[in-house]
Amino acid sequence: MPNPINISVVLLESNTQIKNKILKAITEDLNRLIPPVMNRIEARIRAATFIFFQQTETYYSLVNGELAGHFGIPSINRQHNIDTILKTIANNMEVEYEVARQRAGQIKGGITVRVLMRDFSDLFGLPQATIITKNGDLLDWLRWLLAAGDKIIIKEWDIDLGIGEGRSGMGVMVPSTAGAWRVPPEFAGTITNNWLTRALSDNANRYLSIIQTIIEDELKRI
Repeated sequence: MPNPINISVVLLESNTQIKNKILKAITEDLNRLIPPVMNRIEARIRAATFIFFQQTETYYSLVNGELAGHFGIPSINRQHNIDTILKTIANNMEVEYEVARQRAGQIKGGITVRVLMRDFSDLFGLPQATIITKNGDLLDWLRWLLAAGDKIIIKEWDIDLGIGEGRSGMGVMVPSTAGAWRVPPEFAGTITNNWLTRALSDNANRYLSIIQTIIEDELKRI
């Protein structure tokens, strides 16, 4: 029986040198592969973000539920108008690629996604964000939803929700000396904690997974 052959492997480079070479190769691949497909990645992330906000309880309530009645959002083109607000968010997103660089044993850079403007000024300025009543009163409904919190907005009036009533077909405001109207507490929000910010913070892993899937899918097509 032949004698076993002993084989020994001697690494000529340290673990740190090997790690740096691997990181260098990954960095070069990122900078080579991602920029040519960034337009497609950006378009898909914008479209996915629009759908992401559509899949929230607040959206459903605005389109065909309690909030439509509370705010008196007209039934004509209601979903289209709410979708216009979401499309504005998607269109104003920043999806950028920062050249990847190897620093201190890590890869810095890559794709950055910024979703919402801090003051929501792009949304509050939309015609769909307000309603003008027959009496000429301006109802700043989107600002109330996103920034008014639980403060009283209309004193001595309350909402009477009922199918087929009012501008929305969902309810009307009625005098109430003992009552007052405010955004329903389950939907109320402040400038830093509202429908849109909560959708992202409460579902951060799902949103990041959506983005990751888009990027991986685009890279597979190369």
